[in-house]
Amino acid sequence: MASFFEVRLQIDAPPEFVWRVLIDFESYSEWNPFIVKIDGEARIGSKIKLHVKLDQKFEALRFSEEMIVSLKENQHLCYDSHFLSSSLFNSTRWQTIKPTKNGLSSIYHSHQRLSGLSAWPFARIFGDRIASGFEASTLALKKRAEELYRASKEG
Repeated sequence: MASFFEVRLQIDAPPEFVWRVLIDFESYSEWNPFIVKIDGEARIGSKIKLHVKLDQKFEALRFSEEMIVSLKENQHLCYDSHFLSSSLFNSTRWQTIKPTKNGLSSIYHSHQRLSGLSAWPFARIFGDRIASGFEASTLALKKRAEELYRASKEG
């Protein structure tokens, strides 16, 4: 059984500004309330470690070892992980950026698919927190990219 989490919104900044925020792993602690840190490099085949704050009420973090499986500048980032085997638990997250018709804004779409034998119990326990984290993270990405874009036009 699989579980799916998804969020989509318009960001008033061109794709390159959204992309810059998305792959600047060192700065996540400054803006992202859900994934507060990423160790590793933004390149295909790179192993990364996510520091995830599943519950905003507590300081406790969960760690997730992932591998970047697809990356295309200004367009998408995808990473996945599995526990013991992909048939037991697998998680794949896609983040895509598409320009709007005028090219000055972007449509950001993020979705995560959990699959495997333990996906349903995991989603049952953590699903609401993952969904809330997705939303908070996306709104924070929007704010950060729009601030960068405004600053570039001012200076």
